[in-house]
This record gives sequence, structure tokens and C-alpha cells, in this order.
Amino acid sequence: MNPGYATILEIQQNMNGTRQAVIHWPGGKTPLPGQYLQAFNPAEPDIPAAMSIFPGGLPDPDLPSDIWTTAPSIPLSWSPADQLLLRGPLGNGFTILEGPIRIALASFGEYSAYLLPIAGKILASKGEVALYTDSPFPQMPTSIEVNPLSSLGDGIRWADFLAGCTALERLPETRSILRKTGTLPISEVLILSPMPCGALAACGVCATRSAEGKIILICEEGPVIPWQKL
Repeated sequence: MNPGYATILEIQQNMNGTRQAVIHWPGGKTPLPGQYLQAFNPAEPDIPAAMSIFPGGLPDPDLPSDIWTTAPSIPLSWSPADQLLLRGPLGNGFTILEGPIRIALASFGEYSAYLLPIAGKILASKGEVALYTDSPFPQMPTSIEVNPLSSLGDGIRWADFLAGCTALERLPETRSILRKTGTLPISEVLILSPMPCGALAACGVCATRSAEGKIILICEEGPVIPWQKL
């Protein structure tokens, strides 16, 4: 978890206007699907706070593991060749089950890119992947079936594992949708939230409550949290 410098190799512009960065972090540990890093760009001294970045998109098997793509969206000011100071990986990522499994991905907003890293691992293990979302999504390989959220109940009955992604402010809506689908398989949810302290100061910006009413800090106990806790 020691800080280190990474280089932005490429900036990718998406059709919806968001941007992603291809990062080379030699010697750094690639975050697991759902984990995050705190990134600071020394070229922007007027922005002292680090921002949280996540892996996003399907991994490229032709690239070394220290080159990976961030999830959207990165700042407009970031450019190729910028040096980023990274700290991490931080937090809990998705559980990667052994063997070929069937996984349902549920994106409760435009967050599909955050789920694709775990899809890549499942596909590499000869598993099956289906995405459920009502929002725009990035280009998908034909091996990933895409369905509306209204059919998530069917997906849950089919799947061995459910991986969801939502934003902190959409958590009540996400709870309502999942509770209506009936009995869930093993299920985990990535919760996206501002995490300015990166689990250093317990500032409380990312706080939410568990099913029992306990305070959960997303930066420490998440950002991937088992559904039964929510």
C-alpha cells in the first residue's frame, strides 16, 4: 500500500462525454475489482485533495498486469504522460469465486464499467456473465448478455453470484429493487461515494447505515459490501 508514481499512457473519451485513463504503475499492485486507489496529480498543486479511482472495463490479456484502465470519470485536466501519485489498493473488492460460475451484474445507474473487471475474471475462468441495467453501458463482448433491470429476478434465479454497483445516494432505491427480487444468491454491492480521506481520518463523508442500524464507512468497510449487511 506504499505510495508510488504511475504514468497516464492514454486518455479514452466515451460517447457520453466521460473519460477513462490507461495507467502504467510499475511496481504497484493492481487493485482487485471493486477496490480503489487515492490518486493525486502533482501537476495540479491547487487541487490538494486526492481523488478515488477504480479499475474499469474488461482487462486486456495482451497487456501486462501493471497496465490497466480506470473507470470513468477522470478529471478533464488529466492528460497523457501525467505522473500520478497513487496510494493503495484500498478497501474490500469483490469476492472472486473459484471455478466457472454464473454471475449476474446489476448496474443501478451508469456504473457498468465498474463491474467489468470482475466480469473479465469470470469469463477467463470459463464462467457465464449477464449484465442487468437500464442505463447506457460501454461496448460489450458478445459473451456478455445485456438485459433490463426489470428482468433481474430471472437473472438472480440463474446466477451463482450477484455483483451490483450503485451510488451512495441511490442506496435506498437499490435496496428496494433487490428486496423485491426474492432470495438472492451470494451477493455483494460496490457503493460509489466521495471518499476524501481515503480511510485515513474517518471523516464520515461516506457513512451509511447497515441493516442493523450500525454506521458503515464505505472507505473502510467497503467499497464492496456483502448484501446481508445492507
